[in-house]
Amino acid sequence: MLGFIPERCSPCPGFRRQVSRIIEELENSPHELVKAIYLVDRGEALTGIGRDAIDDSFLYAFGPDSSFISLEREAAYELFETFWPDTYRLWEGNSVPGLRFDPEDFLNRLCARN
Repeated sequence: MLGFIPERCSPCPGFRRQVSRIIEELENSPHELVKAIYLVDRGEALTGIGRDAIDDSFLYAFGPDSSFISLEREAAYELFETFWPDTYRLWEGNSVPGLRFDPEDFLNRLCARN
């Protein structure tokens, strides 16, 4: 898969192996690979890049199959989980009948508070 990178051009020992591992771990997803490249560009070691690092980075990559609306919805869920973790767990577990979460209403109320 990485035959296009001559070994003599590799910047460090094991470069090709690490890049192959990252590609495999991220399932060759273009959006996830862009995030990995960004992390490398910001100084992250190749050995530290993987699924967990990408998930923890809160980076977003836009492309033809993504939209701002889905990003906005995802941000609402992330904020809900971060600032109200107990309520989020109740909602996520469906343990309270009728408890619903409206991302648009949540963001509108959150912005009105500030």
